[in-house]
This record gives sequence, C-alpha cells and structure tokens, in this order.
Amino acid sequence: MADMNEFDPSERIRSWSAGVLDDLLGMYLRHELTWHEYQARASAHVEAADALAAPSRPAATEEPLPPLYRVHADRSYDQRAKSIIAFNTCKGDLDDKLDAAWRASLGAPSQPAQAQPMHPLVTDEHGVLRFKENRIVSALLEHSRKHGYGLNETARGVFTPEEHMQVAQLIGYSLDGYGTLSYVTDESYGRAAESAKAIAKVTGSAS
Repeated sequence: MADMNEFDPSERIRSWSAGVLDDLLGMYLRHELTWHEYQARASAHVEAADALAAPSRPAATEEPLPPLYRVHADRSYDQRAKSIIAFNTCKGDLDDKLDAAWRASLGAPSQPAQAQPMHPLVTDEHGVLRFKENRIVSALLEHSRKHGYGLNETARGVFTPEEHMQVAQLIGYSLDGYGTLSYVTDESYGRAAESAKAIAKVTGSAS
C-alpha cells in the first residue's frame, strides 16, 4: 500500500519550498544575491508556499515570519556558509531549518570591515590632480565601449558603489571629477582629498 504522504499536497509543497529556499541560500552564498535581495525573495516565497499549503487558513491565525527575514545586516562569508550548512543539515521541518540557518548566521563571527582601496593620486601635465591611470583597464573599457558596453551601461548594472569607485580611480578620474560622481562616498572622497593635501605639502616644500 502506498504511503499516504505521497499524495499529501502539503508535504509536496513543503518539499518544493525547502528546495527553493535551499537554492536561494546557495545564490546568496555565491554572492549572486545581496542579503536584502535574499530576504525579499525568501520572504515572498514563504508567503506563497504558506498560501498554497493552507489556502483557507484565516489571516488571524497566521504566524509571523521567522526572524531570519527581519534581520537587516550584511553577512560575512563564514556567516553565509554556516547558515546554509545549518539549513541543509537540520532534521526538522521547514520552520526548524529556517530557524537553524538564522541562528547559525548570528553565531558566526563577523569579518572586520576593511577600508576601500584607494588608488594613488598624481599631477598630470596640466597640473590637475587625478588618480593614476591603469592603462590596461582604460584600454579594456574603451574596447568594451566600442562594442556597446561602457560606463553608462555599468551604471545600470548590479554593481556596488565600491566597484564603481574603484573603476573610476583606475581609469584616471580627476580628483574634482571624482567628487561629483553620485556613487562616491564622503569617506572615499575625504581620503582622496587628504592625499591631495599631503601631495601639496610635499610639492610646496620641494619648491
């Protein structure tokens, strides 16, 4: 006689839901999703799975989402790894797996924040302070632009402000121009400005 759970729709939904959440955690671990994107997708999926599993359940009896989806914090690689391992190895139901993943991510040590790399400043032939250009990066960007993918296209991509700032420095933006870019943080521009002051002091003492 066949197992009755084989024909239980709620069991199939739970199995399917666990697989989707597992995939989402994997995408997060591989940096294909940010923490907030992962939260949003997982939260929407859990709500949809709950609606499928219990379509007639009154709204008043619904339980709130686990704390995993309400944590607004960036996670280190170790935290993401511990989270997905805890989810996959937990023997309980879906709620138990989510709770285990959440608790594992909170228990993992955070990696110390590292300062954004700062490219050196130089004075060009016109006396303008600018970041020292990496000509390989500039040549690659120009080749890419001729084929339809330049800085305007990267601005519409899924890149972080840190990545945009680093590219701007590598292609030799002037210090003044760098300060006008929307993705440049006050901290990054401030560090560059301090470097400019140091260069001015050295130049002044040399003359």
